[in-house]
Amino acid sequence: MSIIETRNLSKTFDQKTMVVNNLDLSIQKGEIFGFLGPNGAGKTTTIRMLIGLLAPSKGTGSVLGFNIYQETEKIRQNIGYVAQSFGLYPDLTVEENAHFYATLYRQANNKIEISQRIKKLFQTYGFTDKKKTLVQNLSGGWKQRLSLICAITHQPQLLFLDEPTAGVDPVTRRELWDLFYELAATGITLFITTHYMEEAERCHSLGFIMDGKLMACDKPNNLKTKLKDHQILDLKSSNNIKLEKYLKQAHPDSHIFQFGNHIRIITKKSKTDFLKSITKNKDLTPLEEAITSKPTIEDVFFVLTKKKEDSTSSPNPFSYS
Repeated sequence: MSIIETRNLSKTFDQKTMVVNNLDLSIQKGEIFGFLGPNGAGKTTTIRMLIGLLAPSKGTGSVLGFNIYQETEKIRQNIGYVAQSFGLYPDLTVEENAHFYATLYRQANNKIEISQRIKKLFQTYGFTDKKKTLVQNLSGGWKQRLSLICAITHQPQLLFLDEPTAGVDPVTRRELWDLFYELAATGITLFITTHYMEEAERCHSLGFIMDGKLMACDKPNNLKTKLKDHQILDLKSSNNIKLEKYLKQAHPDSHIFQFGNHIRIITKKSKTDFLKSITKNKDLTPLEEAITSKPTIEDVFFVLTKKKEDSTSSPNPFSYS
Protein backbone atom coordinates (compact mmCIF):
# COMPACT_ATOMS: atom_id res chain seq x y z
CA MET A 1 0.00 0.00 0.00
CA SER A 2 1.40 3.40 -1.01
CA ILE A 3 1.22 5.87 1.87
CA ILE A 4 2.59 8.66 -0.32
CA GLU A 5 2.07 8.81 -4.07
CA THR A 6 3.04 11.68 -6.36
CA ARG A 7 3.13 12.12 -10.13
CA ASN A 8 4.84 15.07 -11.84
CA LEU A 9 4.61 17.06 -8.60
CA SER A 10 6.15 20.49 -9.18
CA LYS A 11 6.51 23.83 -7.45
CA THR A 12 7.47 27.07 -9.14
CA PHE A 13 7.99 30.37 -7.34
CA ASP A 14 7.63 33.74 -9.07
CA GLN A 15 6.42 31.86 -12.17
CA LYS A 16 10.02 31.08 -13.13
CA THR A 17 11.98 29.48 -10.27
CA MET A 18 11.37 25.70 -10.40
CA VAL A 19 12.11 24.36 -6.90
CA VAL A 20 10.55 20.90 -7.35
CA ASN A 21 10.41 19.50 -10.87
CA ASN A 22 8.09 16.61 -11.87
CA LEU A 23 8.61 14.56 -8.72
CA ASP A 24 7.40 10.93 -8.79
CA LEU A 25 7.35 9.14 -5.42
CA SER A 26 5.76 5.94 -4.13
CA ILE A 27 6.39 5.30 -0.43
CA GLN A 28 5.09 2.16 1.23
CA LYS A 29 3.50 1.63 4.65
CA GLY A 30 5.89 1.01 7.54
CA GLU A 31 9.08 1.97 5.74
CA ILE A 32 11.67 4.58 6.63
CA PHE A 33 12.12 6.69 3.52
CA GLY A 34 15.22 8.86 3.41
CA PHE A 35 15.10 12.01 1.29
CA LEU A 36 18.59 13.32 0.57
CA GLY A 37 19.98 16.29 -1.27
CA PRO A 38 22.09 19.43 -0.86
CA ASN A 39 20.74 22.66 0.61
CA GLY A 40 18.17 24.19 -1.72
CA ALA A 41 17.50 20.90 -3.51
CA GLY A 42 13.76 20.99 -2.78
CA LYS A 43 13.45 18.65 0.23
CA THR A 44 11.57 20.96 2.60
CA THR A 45 9.43 22.35 -0.22
CA THR A 46 8.37 18.79 -1.06
CA ILE A 47 7.35 18.12 2.54
CA ARG A 48 5.40 21.37 2.72
CA MET A 49 3.43 20.38 -0.38
CA LEU A 50 2.73 16.89 0.95
CA ILE A 51 1.38 18.13 4.28
CA GLY A 52 -0.75 20.89 2.80
CA LEU A 53 1.29 23.93 3.83
CA LEU A 54 2.17 24.82 0.24
CA ALA A 55 0.03 24.44 -2.88
CA PRO A 56 1.78 22.61 -5.77
CA SER A 57 2.10 24.38 -9.10
CA LYS A 58 1.19 21.22 -10.99
CA GLY A 59 1.08 17.45 -10.72
CA THR A 60 -0.92 15.10 -8.53
CA GLY A 61 -0.39 13.54 -5.13
CA SER A 62 -1.99 11.71 -2.24
CA VAL A 63 -0.96 11.22 1.36
CA LEU A 64 -2.66 8.41 3.33
CA GLY A 65 -5.17 8.25 0.50
CA PHE A 66 -6.08 11.94 0.84
CA ASN A 67 -5.70 14.37 -2.08
CA ILE A 68 -3.00 16.98 -1.43
CA TYR A 69 -5.14 19.67 -3.06
CA GLN A 70 -8.62 19.11 -1.64
CA GLU A 71 -8.05 17.18 1.61
CA THR A 72 -5.20 18.97 3.32
CA GLU A 73 -7.02 19.19 6.67
CA LYS A 74 -7.51 15.41 6.76
CA ILE A 75 -3.83 14.95 5.96
CA ARG A 76 -2.73 17.22 8.80
CA GLN A 77 -5.00 15.41 11.27
CA ASN A 78 -3.41 12.05 10.50
CA ILE A 79 0.30 12.88 10.27
CA GLY A 80 3.04 14.00 12.64
CA TYR A 81 5.56 16.66 11.65
CA VAL A 82 8.88 17.61 13.23
CA ALA A 83 10.07 20.75 11.46
CA GLN A 84 13.69 21.59 10.71
CA SER A 85 13.50 24.66 12.94
CA PHE A 86 12.92 24.03 16.64
CA GLY A 87 9.18 24.34 17.34
CA LEU A 88 8.73 23.76 21.08
CA TYR A 89 7.90 26.51 23.56
CA PRO A 90 10.97 27.13 25.77
CA ASP A 91 9.06 28.80 28.61
CA LEU A 92 6.66 25.85 29.00
CA THR A 93 7.47 22.59 30.77
CA VAL A 94 7.97 19.28 28.99
CA GLU A 95 4.51 18.17 30.09
CA GLU A 96 2.84 21.43 29.05
CA ASN A 97 4.36 21.23 25.57
CA ALA A 98 3.16 17.65 25.07
CA HIS A 99 -0.41 18.49 26.15
CA PHE A 100 -0.48 21.62 24.03
CA TYR A 101 0.54 19.78 20.86
CA ALA A 102 -1.97 17.03 21.58
CA THR A 103 -4.76 19.65 21.46
CA LEU A 104 -3.53 20.88 18.09
CA TYR A 105 -4.13 17.42 16.65
CA ARG A 106 -7.87 17.42 17.54
CA GLN A 107 -7.22 15.52 20.80
CA ALA A 108 -8.86 17.94 23.25
CA ASN A 109 -12.09 15.94 23.69
CA ASN A 110 -10.63 13.10 25.75
CA LYS A 111 -8.24 14.57 28.30
CA ILE A 112 -7.95 11.37 30.33
CA GLU A 113 -6.90 9.35 27.29
CA ILE A 114 -4.43 12.08 26.30
CA SER A 115 -2.86 12.13 29.76
CA GLN A 116 -2.51 8.34 29.81
CA ARG A 117 -0.92 8.33 26.36
CA ILE A 118 1.54 11.10 27.24
CA LYS A 119 2.43 9.35 30.50
CA LYS A 120 3.24 6.18 28.58
CA LEU A 121 5.30 8.10 26.03
CA PHE A 122 7.25 9.80 28.83
CA GLN A 123 8.01 6.40 30.34
CA THR A 124 9.10 5.00 26.97
CA TYR A 125 11.33 7.94 26.06
CA GLY A 126 12.76 8.65 29.51
CA PHE A 127 10.90 11.85 30.39
CA THR A 128 9.19 10.73 33.61
CA ASP A 129 11.68 12.63 35.78
CA LYS A 130 11.82 15.58 33.39
CA LYS A 131 8.14 16.33 32.84
CA LYS A 132 8.24 19.45 35.03
CA THR A 133 11.46 20.74 33.46
CA LEU A 134 11.31 23.89 31.34
CA VAL A 135 12.13 23.08 27.72
CA GLN A 136 14.75 25.85 27.65
CA ASN A 137 16.75 23.82 30.17
CA LEU A 138 16.88 20.67 28.03
CA SER A 139 19.88 19.68 25.92
CA GLY A 140 19.54 19.53 22.14
CA GLY A 141 19.11 15.76 22.15
CA TRP A 142 16.33 15.83 24.73
CA LYS A 143 14.58 18.62 22.83
CA GLN A 144 14.58 16.42 19.72
CA ARG A 145 13.12 13.53 21.71
CA LEU A 146 10.38 15.80 23.03
CA SER A 147 9.65 17.10 19.53
CA LEU A 148 9.18 13.48 18.49
CA ILE A 149 6.77 12.83 21.38
CA CYS A 150 4.76 15.95 20.52
CA ALA A 151 4.45 14.70 16.93
CA ILE A 152 3.07 11.27 17.89
CA THR A 153 0.71 11.98 20.82
CA HIS A 154 -2.24 11.56 18.43
CA GLN A 155 -0.93 8.22 17.08
CA PRO A 156 -0.33 9.28 13.45
CA GLN A 157 0.10 6.80 10.61
CA LEU A 158 2.79 8.90 8.96
CA LEU A 159 5.61 10.95 10.44
CA PHE A 160 7.56 13.67 8.61
CA LEU A 161 10.98 14.45 10.11
CA ASP A 162 12.87 17.33 8.51
CA GLU A 163 16.55 16.84 9.42
CA PRO A 164 15.66 15.54 12.91
CA THR A 165 19.26 14.78 13.96
CA ALA A 166 20.89 18.03 12.82
CA GLY A 167 23.12 19.46 15.51
CA VAL A 168 23.03 16.49 17.91
CA ASP A 169 26.00 14.39 18.96
CA PRO A 170 26.66 10.93 17.42
CA VAL A 171 25.45 9.00 20.46
CA THR A 172 22.15 10.89 20.59
CA ARG A 173 21.79 10.46 16.83
CA ARG A 174 22.09 6.71 17.21
CA GLU A 175 19.55 6.70 20.04
CA LEU A 176 17.10 8.71 17.94
CA TRP A 177 17.47 6.23 15.10
CA ASP A 178 16.68 3.39 17.48
CA LEU A 179 13.45 5.24 18.25
CA PHE A 180 12.73 5.66 14.53
CA TYR A 181 13.08 1.90 14.02
CA GLU A 182 10.76 1.23 16.94
CA LEU A 183 8.14 3.53 15.42
CA ALA A 184 8.47 1.89 11.99
CA ALA A 185 8.05 -1.54 13.61
CA THR A 186 4.61 -0.45 14.85
CA GLY A 187 3.52 0.31 11.27
CA ILE A 188 4.20 4.05 11.23
CA THR A 189 5.75 5.30 7.99
CA LEU A 190 8.64 7.75 8.38
CA PHE A 191 9.68 10.35 5.80
CA ILE A 192 13.09 11.66 6.86
CA THR A 193 15.29 14.32 5.28
CA THR A 194 18.97 14.22 6.17
CA HIS A 195 22.44 15.32 5.07
CA TYR A 196 24.21 12.45 6.80
CA MET A 197 25.31 9.61 4.53
CA GLU A 198 25.60 7.14 7.40
CA GLU A 199 21.92 7.80 8.10
CA ALA A 200 21.07 7.08 4.48
CA GLU A 201 22.43 3.56 4.98
CA ARG A 202 19.88 3.06 7.78
CA CYS A 203 16.83 3.84 5.64
CA HIS A 204 14.68 1.17 3.98
CA SER A 205 14.58 3.20 0.77
CA LEU A 206 16.16 6.42 -0.46
CA GLY A 207 15.44 9.26 -2.81
CA PHE A 208 18.13 11.71 -3.90
CA ILE A 209 16.96 15.11 -5.12
CA MET A 210 19.11 17.80 -6.71
CA ASP A 211 18.00 21.08 -8.25
CA GLY A 212 14.41 19.95 -7.77
CA LYS A 213 14.74 16.72 -9.78
CA LEU A 214 14.72 13.20 -8.40
CA MET A 215 18.06 11.72 -9.45
CA ALA A 216 17.57 8.23 -8.01
CA CYS A 217 15.09 6.35 -5.83
CA ASP A 218 15.61 2.79 -4.61
CA LYS A 219 16.73 0.62 -1.70
CA PRO A 220 20.28 1.38 -0.47
CA ASN A 221 21.76 -1.93 -1.65
CA ASN A 222 20.12 -1.55 -5.06
CA LEU A 223 21.56 1.94 -5.42
CA LYS A 224 25.04 0.61 -4.73
CA THR A 225 24.70 -1.88 -7.58
CA LYS A 226 24.43 1.10 -9.93
CA LEU A 227 28.20 1.34 -9.51
CA LYS A 228 28.76 -2.30 -10.47
CA ASP A 229 30.68 -1.19 -13.59
CA HIS A 230 32.96 1.01 -11.49
CA GLN A 231 36.08 0.28 -9.49
CA ILE A 232 36.39 1.83 -6.03
CA LEU A 233 40.04 2.29 -5.10
CA ASP A 234 41.61 3.69 -1.95
CA LEU A 235 45.22 4.77 -2.39
CA LYS A 236 47.64 6.16 0.17
CA SER A 237 51.09 7.66 -0.14
CA SER A 238 53.32 9.88 2.00
CA ASN A 239 52.11 12.88 -0.05
CA ASN A 240 48.41 12.43 -0.75
CA ILE A 241 47.95 16.03 -1.92
CA LYS A 242 50.51 15.64 -4.68
CA LEU A 243 49.09 12.22 -5.59
CA GLU A 244 45.54 13.55 -5.83
CA LYS A 245 46.59 16.47 -8.03
CA TYR A 246 48.44 14.15 -10.42
CA LEU A 247 45.60 11.61 -10.63
CA LYS A 248 43.03 14.29 -11.41
CA GLN A 249 45.19 15.52 -14.29
CA ALA A 250 46.00 12.04 -15.58
CA HIS A 251 42.47 10.63 -15.22
CA PRO A 252 39.97 13.50 -15.67
CA ASP A 253 37.15 11.06 -16.48
CA SER A 254 37.36 9.45 -13.01
CA HIS A 255 36.05 10.74 -9.69
CA ILE A 256 38.98 11.40 -7.34
CA PHE A 257 38.83 12.99 -3.89
CA GLN A 258 40.32 12.90 -0.39
CA PHE A 259 38.75 10.28 1.86
CA GLY A 260 40.28 10.19 5.32
CA ASN A 261 43.93 9.12 5.01
CA HIS A 262 43.36 7.87 1.48
CA ILE A 263 42.65 9.12 -2.02
CA ARG A 264 39.35 7.56 -3.12
CA ILE A 265 38.91 6.83 -6.81
CA ILE A 266 35.62 5.94 -8.49
CA THR A 267 36.40 4.86 -12.02
CA LYS A 268 35.51 2.55 -14.87
CA LYS A 269 39.19 1.91 -15.46
CA SER A 270 41.06 -1.01 -13.95
CA LYS A 271 43.15 -0.86 -10.82
CA THR A 272 46.15 -1.86 -12.96
CA ASP A 273 45.77 1.24 -15.15
CA PHE A 274 46.04 3.51 -12.14
CA LEU A 275 48.98 1.70 -10.58
CA LYS A 276 50.89 1.76 -13.86
CA SER A 277 50.35 5.48 -14.32
CA ILE A 278 51.63 6.13 -10.80
CA THR A 279 54.76 4.00 -11.11
CA LYS A 280 55.61 5.71 -14.40
CA ASN A 281 55.71 9.09 -12.67
CA LYS A 282 59.07 9.34 -10.88
CA ASP A 283 58.02 12.50 -9.03
CA LEU A 284 55.48 10.54 -6.97
CA THR A 285 56.42 8.72 -3.81
CA PRO A 286 55.69 4.96 -3.71
CA LEU A 287 52.22 3.92 -2.63
CA GLU A 288 51.81 2.77 0.94
CA GLU A 289 48.40 1.20 0.31
CA ALA A 290 46.23 0.31 -2.69
CA ILE A 291 42.91 -1.17 -1.63
CA THR A 292 39.84 -2.17 -3.62
CA SER A 293 36.76 -1.13 -1.64
CA LYS A 294 33.02 -1.66 -1.82
CA PRO A 295 30.85 1.30 -2.86
CA THR A 296 29.02 3.32 -0.25
CA ILE A 297 25.88 5.42 -0.57
CA GLU A 298 28.15 8.47 -0.44
CA ASP A 299 30.00 7.16 -3.51
CA VAL A 300 26.72 6.71 -5.38
CA PHE A 301 25.50 10.20 -4.61
CA PHE A 302 28.91 11.70 -5.37
CA VAL A 303 28.76 10.22 -8.88
CA LEU A 304 25.16 11.38 -9.29
CA THR A 305 26.08 14.90 -8.24
CA LYS A 306 29.17 15.13 -10.43
CA LYS A 307 27.36 13.82 -13.50
CA LYS A 308 24.56 16.31 -12.90
CA GLU A 309 27.15 19.10 -12.76
CA ASP A 310 28.92 17.85 -15.90
CA SER A 311 25.77 17.46 -17.99
CA THR A 312 22.22 18.68 -17.56
CA SER A 313 20.95 16.91 -20.65
CA SER A 314 19.91 13.79 -18.71
CA PRO A 315 18.26 14.09 -15.27
CA ASN A 316 19.22 10.53 -14.42
CA PRO A 317 22.80 9.43 -15.18
CA PHE A 318 22.08 5.78 -14.41
CA SER A 319 19.86 3.53 -16.49
CA TYR A 320 17.09 1.99 -14.42
CA SER A 321 14.99 -0.98 -15.37
